[in-house]
Amino acid sequence: TAKLENGLEIFVVERRELPKVAVALSTRVGTAADPADKAGLVQMAYATMDMGTKTKNALQIEDALGDLGTSIFASPSRENSTTGFEVLKRNLGPAMTLFADVVLNPTYPASEIEREKKITLDQITQQMNDPNGIANRVRNMIVFGADHPYGRPGLGFTSTVAKITP
Repeated sequence: TAKLENGLEIFVVERRELPKVAVALSTRVGTAADPADKAGLVQMAYATMDMGTKTKNALQIEDALGDLGTSIFASPSRENSTTGFEVLKRNLGPAMTLFADVVLNPTYPASEIEREKKITLDQITQQMNDPNGIANRVRNMIVFGADHPYGRPGLGFTSTVAKITP
């Protein structure tokens, strides 16, 4: 374990017999941090983080990840979010460079945000047409109240997702 000057803590767990490396970056920002009028913002930000940087567009990032035999995952939850990748040891250097670019320099292109908004709105519609989906969306509203950050669904509402912009 190491703690850097900027407060970033690094944990290393070694299993030298494995030919791959798993990297995860966890932050203390989750869906509970969404502004009430933009519920779904954190989910959208993580879903589109790898859709463009200052130097690469979505296809260039996807091609580079494919060449390295990896992909970036993103998993926002209520209180924190994690993003990362798994890659063969021999590709760790270039994968870390690409990953750093994605997490430090996302540009959130408007076209990608609009595409992801449509996907999210479709997911919300599907949830609202499924009894289990409805129960999952309403459960926390009943427990915490609709105005509490924990009461809002992580994907947001159709009205709030529509307000999200780059």
